[in-house]
Amino acid sequence: MLSQLGFGHWTRAVTPEVQLDICRRLEQSLKAEPNETIRIAFDLLYMWTYVNEKTLQPHLYAFALKFLEIAIEQDGLRDSFKWMDVASHLVTEYPPRIAELAVEAEIDELCAMRFESERLDELVIRCAQIDKKAVMEALGQMLKDDGKNAIYSLHRHDGVFESIGVSAIEEWIAANGEKSLQHIASHLASPGSNKAGEIVLSDLLQWLFTTHEFDDSVFQGFLSGRHRLQSWWGDDKAKEVERQMQVFLSSEIRRVREWATWEIVHWKHMQDRFDEMDEKRDRS
Repeated sequence: MLSQLGFGHWTRAVTPEVQLDICRRLEQSLKAEPNETIRIAFDLLYMWTYVNEKTLQPHLYAFALKFLEIAIEQDGLRDSFKWMDVASHLVTEYPPRIAELAVEAEIDELCAMRFESERLDELVIRCAQIDKKAVMEALGQMLKDDGKNAIYSLHRHDGVFESIGVSAIEEWIAANGEKSLQHIASHLASPGSNKAGEIVLSDLLQWLFTTHEFDDSVFQGFLSGRHRLQSWWGDDKAKEVERQMQVFLSSEIRRVREWATWEIVHWKHMQDRFDEMDEKRDRS
């Protein structure tokens, strides 16, 4: 019965007082019927948001956060799309907590081999735009947990640590030790170049490559994230990469030159393996 209040003409007829009463009833039903209760809660929150010009009303914030938390705690009770939609409306109100939950959700996604973490990364980045230090603390707790970090690192989370920036990361590292730097490095984007052919690095990568130039573990961490879960099948990739890397081989930054050399060697090895498999296939 309650789920029907999220659809049709009922969505506009339900007052804020009735919405709160429904949320309280759902909260009371969690122990008896957790699966159905969570499903109904997110159906209602999603539709109430949709009819309110796609904005979650403030009187629903606390209940929405609670249902987000319960959906993470109760394994298998999370509809990824609706969970992320509701969470996106709470970023401004609860940036540290939403960042923590988004990281937990990403670990769940990766455990299920779904690899649908791009929207979750966007949530974390939005949180970092509001409170960089708190988001770094949330991510830092995950980095210090070897099990969670191993799962999180199955995928490279582009832009997440860059959005936090040097200052907040440097402060967290000073308080918690440098061990996590190699894991942070693995998620950073590679150097690029602009239309003028000039080398472009994020501020964070430049800081790592200069301030921590002589820390080999940090550089090896960076290399470990270059082609994580990346598949390739084709011709002439090695030649293309060698051509692209020429601008980086002349960089003033030693670690940029070493990365470019590593890319050339890596893709030459991949090309040799591809050619070898091609030859075996032709002979068989």
